[in-house]
Amino acid sequence: MNSPWTPTQRLKLFWRKFKLQIPRNALVLEIGSGGAPHFRSDVLCDKYLNGKGTARVGRLKIDRPFVVGDAQALPFVDNAFDYIICFHVLEHLDNPEYCLKELMRVGRAGYIETPCEITEKIQGWSCHKWFVRVENEKLIFTQKSSPVFDSLLHITFHSLASEENQAYLNFVSANQDLLTVKYAWRGAIDYHISPVQSEAQLNGFEGPELDILSVKDRDEKDANGNGYFQFDEFAKACIYRVLRSRYGKRNLNLLDLLACPICHKKIHSRQDRFICSHCKKYYPTKNSLPVLLQELAQPL
Repeated sequence: MNSPWTPTQRLKLFWRKFKLQIPRNALVLEIGSGGAPHFRSDVLCDKYLNGKGTARVGRLKIDRPFVVGDAQALPFVDNAFDYIICFHVLEHLDNPEYCLKELMRVGRAGYIETPCEITEKIQGWSCHKWFVRVENEKLIFTQKSSPVFDSLLHITFHSLASEENQAYLNFVSANQDLLTVKYAWRGAIDYHISPVQSEAQLNGFEGPELDILSVKDRDEKDANGNGYFQFDEFAKACIYRVLRSRYGKRNLNLLDLLACPICHKKIHSRQDRFICSHCKKYYPTKNSLPVLLQELAQPL
């Protein structure tokens, strides 16, 4: 469907990405890159090729080195990246501490963004498992006791968004500092996470479908089956292409960065698989993309 956001609103929403203080020559990884990765990201990592069930908007974008990997067990060697971008991923995870430790293991600095506690309470998502806030420069994670904080608020504010209520959309786009948690880090991430509930208590939350290797994704088409044309999206794509041509790493050897997500040792490629000699396991590929997920590791 057509986006409910006006060009001005969308510019405000995306401006936060363009003003990140990323060093000019930094090697940048983006976790959960989805359909709108940052123009500075040199390597993209997402667990789900199929966006069904993940609240992804549009098709997954694979226009540079891409790895199928889990944010809680990243398939990269230690200190592989200068900077890591993590937009709206941590609130989805069963245990965000695993991801935070992995970010510090493979990167030297980065940027984390999540919905804030206010947003989760007035317009929560049933796939989000955590309230997140910042206190004294520390990320605080509190596990939600139920998928939706208040069902009436949930229905009301999601209805305003789906009905393209411009007063509400203007409020959202103009108040990103109020509605999102923005956390820049260097060297280490200071955080506190309340005790994780049992797996049974997490089962009420929506999660992505498990067909992680399917490449089918949602297309935005009109009633005649044609893709929608939006001039501002076309203009953004042109600007994006220029920025990528200026900042993108052209001589990147992805294999130098890859590691077994289980033992973190370097892996090597052979035909259509990636092999960890230390674990005596191999990982498959899908459409030439490395699929480095612990649950898909096979014994040699």
